[in-house]
Amino acid sequence: NARDLLRWYAHLLHQLDRPEESLAAVRQTLDLMDGTREQLLDTVDWLIEHETYVLVSELATRYPNQFGEFAMLQYRLAEAQMKQGDAEAAKQTVAKARAMKAEEPTEHIAMAVSLQERGLFEWAEGEYRLVIDNFPAASYYVLQSRFLMASMLHDLQRDNEAADMLEVALQTMDVDRNLQQMMELRTGMRVVNARAQMNYYRAEHLARQTEWEKVRENLTKAIEANPDDVDVVIAMYRVPNATDEWKADAMRRIQSAVNGFRAQIATIEPIQQRAPNPEVGRQLALLYNNLAWLIGNTTGDYAEAVRLSHKSLELVPDTAGYLDTLGRCYYAKGDYANAVKYQAQAVRLDPHTQQIRRQLDLFEKALAGKSSEAK
Repeated sequence: NARDLLRWYAHLLHQLDRPEESLAAVRQTLDLMDGTREQLLDTVDWLIEHETYVLVSELATRYPNQFGEFAMLQYRLAEAQMKQGDAEAAKQTVAKARAMKAEEPTEHIAMAVSLQERGLFEWAEGEYRLVIDNFPAASYYVLQSRFLMASMLHDLQRDNEAADMLEVALQTMDVDRNLQQMMELRTGMRVVNARAQMNYYRAEHLARQTEWEKVRENLTKAIEANPDDVDVVIAMYRVPNATDEWKADAMRRIQSAVNGFRAQIATIEPIQQRAPNPEVGRQLALLYNNLAWLIGNTTGDYAEAVRLSHKSLELVPDTAGYLDTLGRCYYAKGDYANAVKYQAQAVRLDPHTQQIRRQLDLFEKALAGKSSEAK
């Protein structure tokens, strides 16, 4: 259609270093719009992606009603303002967006998740806190916000705050068992798993303070709450200067988890081979991934971990989390070039998950170190 043709032409002019003509071509595309929310959002996203921020402000002026009623568009406007260096205007626009639909917590939670996916963590936090601060502590919406925000804070390595978020949620549910059942039913989350996560986050925070005795205390609480939490098992394995007893316990738990994954794979693999099914395939991919992640982060046959990880991606291609695992497995194997190759793919698919970015930094440093040694 005409709009796509003009966008292509504008992109071509931009590549030819003719910015004014490119901007004029993009401006023509705005005249072809009918002003629906979906079309506006699509256009604004394209403008931001192509760094044509000034036209986002022009659109907001041209369609004041739509921007005034739809918080997502307000946030996109704020994003464009921020990227143009106008922090004050962005702050005012965010305040307007936040004030919309103040009585509808689901809207604010959805907005927080959307902002988080775009790497706008400060604004996402504002939306989560709006729900937490303005609705009853024992409501589903506040508890859901606490769980989602805790996960975000953990990814940002703000682990103590993440643990605090979960602690209040768990205390609230401890008072009311019905609330606990309702949360488990609506989210599929088990409360014991959340308790394990809380202690794991505390341990992660304390590890940065090198308070190893307290790290061990919190990891012990975490593994008691959920013996199947692979990240806790990995953290136990990584505790430095541990006693022989601690090391032996960590190795036992690794072996137990490995055996558990192998048993599940042995059950599901033949079913998938006999009659391939997308849902069974997804379950099998998750098992391959989890086993590969565990081995790649601890000890075992790293070549097998690489094979398992590739198998997960054959079943569910282009999955950032699975590519993240593959990068880690190649890194464990000492193949830093492939570690960087696959980790970079993970970052392209999920550019705002910080843990994925941190792994890429680690692998790139390892590759650079190896390259300098070879010289």
